[in-house]
Amino acid sequence: MNVAKIHDRMHIKTFWEKKINTECQYAETEEQRKNKSSLDNEPEDIPGQTRNPAGSLAVKEPGKKEVEVIITELRGEWLVRLENRTKHLKKLNDSYIKKVKVEKSATTAHRDDSN
Repeated sequence: MNVAKIHDRMHIKTFWEKKINTECQYAETEEQRKNKSSLDNEPEDIPGQTRNPAGSLAVKEPGKKEVEVIITELRGEWLVRLENRTKHLKKLNDSYIKKVKVEKSATTAHRDDSN
């Protein structure tokens, strides 16, 4: 594999890993914002919330397994996109090579006709 493709693959990998981390952080902050703004609601109206003995709401944080599932799904999506991009680039490269071969044969035939 040439160096440019390896560098490009690493760039894409880090790009999607950053995107995954950003999405996870955004989801966390959004969940916290929702939980803070809905403190007046009844616990049965809000999934994952119950009243503690003092009467205030207790919020259930997403567990490690839920976070791992989300990350696994995002990585799977990243792999699919990367594979699709690789297929597209290969197809594009193949069509470009065919076009160059056709142009070369056409110019060679044109030269032969003029001689």
